[in-house]
Amino acid sequence: MSLFSANPLHLQPSSSFISSKADEQQFSCFSLKRNLLYLRSSNGCRLRATAALNSDCKSVIGIPHQWYNLIADLPIKPPPPLHPKTFQPIKPEDLSPLFPDELIKQEAANDRYIDIPDEVLDVYRLWRPTPLIRAKRLEKLLGTPARIYYKYEGVSPAGSHKPNTAVPQAFYNAQQGIKNVVTETGAGQWGSSLAFACCLFGLDCEVSNTMISSDTIHAGGLRYHGMAPLISHVYELGFMEAIAIPQIECFQGAIQFARSEGIIAAPEPTHTIAATIREALCCKESGEAKVILMGVCGHGHLDLPSYDKFLQGKLVDLSFEGKKIQESLAKIPQVVP
Repeated sequence: MSLFSANPLHLQPSSSFISSKADEQQFSCFSLKRNLLYLRSSNGCRLRATAALNSDCKSVIGIPHQWYNLIADLPIKPPPPLHPKTFQPIKPEDLSPLFPDELIKQEAANDRYIDIPDEVLDVYRLWRPTPLIRAKRLEKLLGTPARIYYKYEGVSPAGSHKPNTAVPQAFYNAQQGIKNVVTETGAGQWGSSLAFACCLFGLDCEVSNTMISSDTIHAGGLRYHGMAPLISHVYELGFMEAIAIPQIECFQGAIQFARSEGIIAAPEPTHTIAATIREALCCKESGEAKVILMGVCGHGHLDLPSYDKFLQGKLVDLSFEGKKIQESLAKIPQVVP
């Protein structure tokens, strides 16, 4: 069964980038008409015609030259990470066997902005800035007055957002004289991202395939992608909401997205797509023309077995009783009073 085979949709010709008078003013430094500013690439995304960019317009269109550190603006700083053996706050020297000095420094930084090295920026320019696309076909499919936009990271060499961190990690290791890095990967996007980055900076890279993603963990994305300490801390401070969506609903939304927008999303952003569809259908009920922005962190070309399971009806929603959750939590060491 194919993602695109059943019930072809009769929709508008294509989605489009944000377009307005402001766009025309923003691109006024180019000696081109606006309809020439975008090209359709082989993967179906609309990309800016970078060949037409004027080198004097870097301040108008470009990529950030600094990373933003959210910790600098939090009213309460997150608790320090703990050493897995002593359960005491980890020290820089504890991390030195694993990470180069610059990465350790950034891990503990409270600065609002951190400069991106020129060598990293040069690599970023291979695919950044990534496109922001209006999902007009998905809007029409849903019959919603909402305007849906998605930031698409699948145009990177590895097909996801992961080279954004793999490239600087490889650079800082090379800068410190490290010759070889070792990592693990599930479906393959992280492993391919780090391998790509290491090639650029002359490092050897050894990648082990854990096989966890395809064999033992449910196909709708690893459960603790949203459980990073900083994300959890921001949630506890009340700056964001969190929702859980069953994976079958996620894949149903992903199929709608693929058949309308032409992009097979990775399992992780299927949760974002499903949440967006929920919100867009609420707008259909209320008549409210909200603007909805979602992040599609990569394509799912390395995750097609997950879609195969869904299309064959072999995917099931997983749920855990409160008793089982409490039994599991009871096994976690209590290191914080």
